[in-house]
Amino acid sequence: MELTTGENDKSTFRRRLLMSNSQNPEGEAFSPKYEISSLSEEDRSKLREAMQKESLYWLTDADKKKLWEMRYYCHSEISSLPLLLASAPSWQWSCLPDIYALLGQWTHMKHQDALGLLHATFPDQEVRRTAVQWIDTIPDAELLDYLPQLVQALKYECYLDSPLVRFLLKRAICDLRITHYFFWLLKDCLKDSQFSIRYQYLLAALLCCCGKGLREEFDRQCWLVNTLTKLAQKVREGAPSSRPEILKNGLEDVKQFFILNGSCRLPLSPSLLVKGLCLSFYVVSGSRSFEKFSRHFRQTPTKLSELDQIIKFMVVFLAPQILLQSIKFLGCSHFNSNAVPLKLTFQNVDPLGENIPIIFKLRLELNWSIPSQRKFQLLDVAIVKVNMDPLTSFDT
Repeated sequence: MELTTGENDKSTFRRRLLMSNSQNPEGEAFSPKYEISSLSEEDRSKLREAMQKESLYWLTDADKKKLWEMRYYCHSEISSLPLLLASAPSWQWSCLPDIYALLGQWTHMKHQDALGLLHATFPDQEVRRTAVQWIDTIPDAELLDYLPQLVQALKYECYLDSPLVRFLLKRAICDLRITHYFFWLLKDCLKDSQFSIRYQYLLAALLCCCGKGLREEFDRQCWLVNTLTKLAQKVREGAPSSRPEILKNGLEDVKQFFILNGSCRLPLSPSLLVKGLCLSFYVVSGSRSFEKFSRHFRQTPTKLSELDQIIKFMVVFLAPQILLQSIKFLGCSHFNSNAVPLKLTFQNVDPLGENIPIIFKLRLELNWSIPSQRKFQLLDVAIVKVNMDPLTSFDT
């Protein structure tokens, strides 16, 4: 796969060929449109059966032959274009006039269907350019649902300077939410050894476009994720009996982060602006827990290691009848599963907003949940459209 910022002569030829087909009065005769009802019932049944295949990989050789031979009868089935192009016998120059004539005569596809033209099966630049033109009408809110798929489609671009790259950068500049999710999706793709260099270039382009303020915000978010990753690693490697103490000591680094930075947006969403950890505790005496001593410790210079002594002091003087056994923190803890994920509660910058609980799982990190979260939201939208009860999803 060639990486360049320009187009070669072949791409220029293809674009001119497509334009000539669309402007040529004989183009309609070159790619005629016939009604599928004019076919025999047997041919119509076989053609519809092939067009109902939901994946390009499900097409048999017989399906491809049938689709290509009867491509002029498929114009009424607008969403079938990816299946037809995947059935083309060849993408050599000799076949391009037929392919581009079909593409130029095709009715404008919905953006959901046009995503199929960004499949790895279609590296042709004119096909991908046409797909981006059709997707360009998608609203920003809906684009967020398809952003993970579009970022994956960047792997199949032949050039760094492609219509899809320009489209994503243009939309990211105009919407903070798209910038946020686009950044973390690109960061997640850096782990792909085969395409990491390409995503590094794209991430650098995004950071150049987004401005100094957002670059500093992304730096803070990466700092926070790295701090939590180190803490989760220590807790997971520690003995089960010592994990609460390791967690309590490790939270000092998280607290220090907020002392230095003041606030930070969570990678889960740009709307989640937090200013520190929210710690609550309860005192254990025998087998009973006294929740009346629960208290939320907000951002104070007090070290977490000193909280035990402060709480013990409160208990001795306020309720001397309590026999103190241990103090357990509720706001920040860990689960006892194999991955030992951390359960953390952050304090919302908005004084009227609720605290923000999250689950931080090692190796997956906060940015991993962004693609999964978008998939659940997309599924939720689909369920609502068919009048079913929406899903209850959790930001983890």
